[in-house]
Amino acid sequence: MKIYVSLFGRDNYAWPICLNENVVLTILDSDLLPFWQSRDRYGFVQYAMAKKKTERGNVPNKQTASRWYGLVQNIANTVDDYWVHHHGDDLWWTISSADEATIVENSLQHELAVGKVLTVRKAAAPWSNKDRQGKLLRWSGLHPRARNILSTQSTQISISDENREYVLALLNGQDLEPWHTTQLWKDALERNLKGASPGKTYNARERTIWRIVATVKGTVAAANGQMVERVLKNKELTMPESELEKLIGDLLDDQDGLCNISALPLQLDGEETDKQMLCSLDRIDSSKHYEKDNLQLLCRFVNKWKSADEDAEFRRLMDIVKGASETRCL
Repeated sequence: MKIYVSLFGRDNYAWPICLNENVVLTILDSDLLPFWQSRDRYGFVQYAMAKKKTERGNVPNKQTASRWYGLVQNIANTVDDYWVHHHGDDLWWTISSADEATIVENSLQHELAVGKVLTVRKAAAPWSNKDRQGKLLRWSGLHPRARNILSTQSTQISISDENREYVLALLNGQDLEPWHTTQLWKDALERNLKGASPGKTYNARERTIWRIVATVKGTVAAANGQMVERVLKNKELTMPESELEKLIGDLLDDQDGLCNISALPLQLDGEETDKQMLCSLDRIDSSKHYEKDNLQLLCRFVNKWKSADEDAEFRRLMDIVKGASETRCL
């Protein structure tokens, strides 16, 4: 049994379908359907990279196209899984059924789609915004750490093992004090209270972008080829600061809020549960500058591990690590 936190379509436009028809779903362009029906992941990814664009109009890379395939697979394969969705001040949840997934032509056209847009749907129990004891699940009433766990920049994320029991207890209406009284949860609450301000407040996404831009500016200023104990690589920012801010936001959207190498959820400033998972900006080719087609967002620890390594070689090694981990789990 898994617990998914999910968005439904761009700007959640398909959420009313989910709520009214008691389904979970994902969006799929009709010309990608044959690849998925034949379970041709490789063909799906290659076609998407050649023919499709992200929501921001960019060419998807292999990781992004592969995630698109995975979204459909998750909907098709989900059985007795919990699905959680945040809308307004309500937290909604349902449990997927064992019925076969259905494919429905969507009357709401995706503005960047080529041809017909389909929805891949799986029937589910009626959506509820109450726990099993009948208490309303209000987003504003959740512990700050719980809001972080149940927030997503991604179309779909699966709740980690360490947080699954908490979410189940929340949905069941059980006592949450065993978590809330731990130091980790108390620290999260304290950080949230300290961040309260009567003036202008910045959300986690804005704080993250600001911090990354400031880091880039500092890096560029300190790395202009000068001689210290060694010659530092010359790193230049080839765009205005405002353009860099927009680009980072676009990358967050295009990468579906996930690390572009590990596919782990990127955590945002002020909502992080682990600083090593914070979003960081990486130059794909470290011999080049901070320029549009040479940037990706990675978890902080992945960025540190990659360092100045060649991108393709680092990805190859990461694939070996992932493969070894999957083999041990079999």
